Amino acid sequence: MVEQALRKRQAVGSSPTVGSNKASDYNMTRRSSTPQYTYKQYFRQEEKQVKKRIILVAGATAVIVLIIWFWGVNFINLIGILGGFFSGKSSDVTFQSQDLPLVKPTISPLPPSTNQKSIKIEGTTTASLTVKIYVNGVQQSKTTANSSGSFSFDNVSLREGLNLIKIIVEKDQEKEEATASLVFDKTSPKLTLREPDDGTVISGTSKEVVVSGNAESDSVVQINGTQAILDQKGNFKYILPLKAGKNAIVTVATDEAGNTTRIERTVILEKTEETTSP
Repeated sequence: MVEQALRKRQAVGSSPTVGSNKASDYNMTRRSSTPQYTYKQYFRQEEKQVKKRIILVAGATAVIVLIIWFWGVNFINLIGILGGFFSGKSSDVTFQSQDLPLVKPTISPLPPSTNQKSIKIEGTTTASLTVKIYVNGVQQSKTTANSSGSFSFDNVSLREGLNLIKIIVEKDQEKEEATASLVFDKTSPKLTLREPDDGTVISGTSKEVVVSGNAESDSVVQINGTQAILDQKGNFKYILPLKAGKNAIVTVATDEAGNTTRIERTVILEKTEETTSP
C-alpha cells in the first residue's frame, strides 16, 4: 500500500500541469519581446565616439596652426618657457639664436616726417640675435633682440632732410634687412594773410569779417581754433563772426612734421545800437 501511494505521488509530481505550461509560455514570450543589445548597435555607438574624437583633434589642430601662423617665433618661445616652468627647470630654459630660423626684421610704422632731431625706432626679428641700425649708410648702434624677438633703439639721430633707415640681422651665412625713411623738417610752414589788416575797424550793420590768405597746400590752417578749407594752391577764405569791441584773430598753420606758423590780428567792431542790442 505504501509503495503504491509513493508511486502515485511521484507520477503526479512529474506530470505537467496546465498552469505550469502557461507560465513557461509567458516567460518565453517575454524574453523574445525584450529588445536585445546587438553587435550592430554597439558598433554604431563606437563609430559615433570615433567621429567625436576626430572632430576634437581636428579642431585642436586648427587652433594650434592658427596660433603658430599669427605668433610665429613668439609662440615657440612661449611653449618652451611654459615647458620649462612646469618641469621645474625654468631657470635653465634659454633659447639660443642658432636654434631658431632667421626671420626678416620688421620696423614699426614711422611718421613720414618729424621736427624732432632724434626718434625711437622699434621692430621685431629672430629672438636673441644682434640687430644693427644704419642711418644714411652709417651704423649708429646695435642691440640684441629679446626672447620674444623685439628690439628698440632710443635717440636715433637724424639729419635735416630725408633719412634712410636700415635694420640688419645676420645668422651664420644668412643676412636679412628692413628699410624705412622719414624726413627731418624743422622749418616753419609758409603762411600769409591778405585780410583783415591788423587794427581794422568795422562799423555799420556787419557783424563779421572775412579772413583770407595762403599757406602750404599740405598744411592745416586753423582760425581761432576752427579749421579752414584750403584749395589745391593753399588759398583759404573764412568768415569769422565778431562781437562788439576788440576781436582777436589767431591764424595758425601746421605742417606734416608738426612745425607751426602763427599770425595774430585784431579787429574792432564799433559799438552801435544795433550791435549792442540783444
